[in-house]
Amino acid sequence: MQRLADQGAGAAWLALLATTCLSACPPPLPAARCGGDAKCPAGSRCDDELGVCVAWNARCGTVGAFVDDFDDGVPSTDWAFCNDTDNAPILHQDGAMAIAFDASGQGSGGSVCRSFLAAALQDEMIWVEVPSATDTAAASEAFFEVGTDGDLISIYQRDSQLNFEIWSGNDQLSSAIPYDPQAHRWWALREQEGRVSFETSTDGRSWISHADLPTPAVAARATLALGAWSNDLGRAPGTVVFDNLNAGHAPVGFCAAHGLQDPLTGPELHAEWQVTEGDGCQASSTDQGLELSTPLASDFVCALATASGYSLEDSEVLVEIPEGGQVGTIIGITIWSPHGTILGLWFYDGQVGGWIVEENDGPVTYSFDGGSADLRWLRVREAADLITFEGRVGATDAWSALGSSSVAVDFERVVVRLVLMHDADAIDPPAQPARALFRNYNLP
Repeated sequence: MQRLADQGAGAAWLALLATTCLSACPPPLPAARCGGDAKCPAGSRCDDELGVCVAWNARCGTVGAFVDDFDDGVPSTDWAFCNDTDNAPILHQDGAMAIAFDASGQGSGGSVCRSFLAAALQDEMIWVEVPSATDTAAASEAFFEVGTDGDLISIYQRDSQLNFEIWSGNDQLSSAIPYDPQAHRWWALREQEGRVSFETSTDGRSWISHADLPTPAVAARATLALGAWSNDLGRAPGTVVFDNLNAGHAPVGFCAAHGLQDPLTGPELHAEWQVTEGDGCQASSTDQGLELSTPLASDFVCALATASGYSLEDSEVLVEIPEGGQVGTIIGITIWSPHGTILGLWFYDGQVGGWIVEENDGPVTYSFDGGSADLRWLRVREAADLITFEGRVGATDAWSALGSSSVAVDFERVVVRLVLMHDADAIDPPAQPARALFRNYNLP
C-alpha cells in the first residue's frame, strides 16, 4: 500500500540496576507483574525470567531519542520536519499536534511529520497518544509508523479498523481489529527478540498486544512518521491529533559520531551508508577504499550519508582522502543538523577549505581556504561549542589546525556525508569523469 508517508542493532539487555544505601534502604515498591497477556507500562519492558516490569535500557541511537510533548508548538525541529497541505494544515492545538482537514470535505491529500534522522527500533518501544483519529465513515487514514523507502512498520486507523502492518520489499504482513477511540487512545510498537508487537492502551500505562510479527531489517535504521491523509471528496475526515510522543521515556541520545568506524574497504559497503544525492552517482567499496564516481555534468552532487543519526557533541569525524582533490571538484565531509546548520571541510579546486552555514540555504557564517594541498586526512571536531577543522599529511603525522569557530547551536543530532561535488558557477568543469576515494573513516 502506498501512503503519504512513503513519499518523502539490537543489543542485549543490561542487567537490572542495583541500589546501594549507606543506611537502611526503604522497602522497594512492588514491581508490576507481566507475561502472557499482562503488558508493562510505557517506559518499561517485561523481564521474562523474573516476570516483572523493569526500565527500558536507555542506550544510544534508538527511537527513544524521539520525544515530544508538543506543548511548545508543532513538532520540534530536534527530531522532525513536516510537509503539510492547504486542505490538511498541521496546527498546534491545545498542547498537541493536529492535522485539520478541510471542513468542506473537498480535495484530497494530507500531511506528515517525519524524523530528520533514522534510529533503531530493535530492543526498544515507541509510543504516541492519539486523542482523535479520522472520521471512521470517511475514506481517510491516520498513521504512526517507522521505516524508510517503502519498508514500513505501521499502526494506522482507516475507516472503522485499526491496522497493524509490516511492508518489507514486496512482502506484506498485516492484521486488523475494530477501532475503538477510547480503548485504542495510545498506540505503540515494541521490538524484542526478533518480533514486533503492535500494542494499544487506554492510558499509556497498561498495554495490550494485538499482533506479533517477525522483525524486518528496516528496524535497524528507521525514520519515524506521524500523519494523516484522505481521498474522500464527499466527506470531511475531521481532525487528527497526536500527543505525548514517547512521554516518560528515559533520556536517549544519538551515539557519538566517532563511534562509527569503517575502513571503507572490502567487497561491500557497510550497511550504515546510503547514497543520498546525485543522478548517476555510484558508490563502490574496493580494496583501495570507497569510491564515489559520477559521469561528466555541468553540475552534480554525489553523496554517501550515514543512515542513522549521530552526535558530534564532544566528538569528531575524520577520514583519509588518499588522492586529495582534483581541479574542478569538491571532495570532503559535510555534517548536517536538523536545525539547518551545515559544516563542510573539503579539497576545493586543488586547495583545502571549509565553512559553516547556520541555516539551510542561508549565508556562510564562517569560512577559510588555502590549506595545503598535500594534506590527505581531514577532521572536524566539536568541544565546548567550538568547531575545529584540521588536516594532516600522513596517518602518523600531527594534526594541523586549519580553522575554528564558535557556534550557537548544538550538534547532538547530525548526519555525516562524504561528498563529491562540482559547482559550474564557481569552478571550471572537470576534464574527466569525476572520482573520489575515501578510506579509514574514524580510524586514526
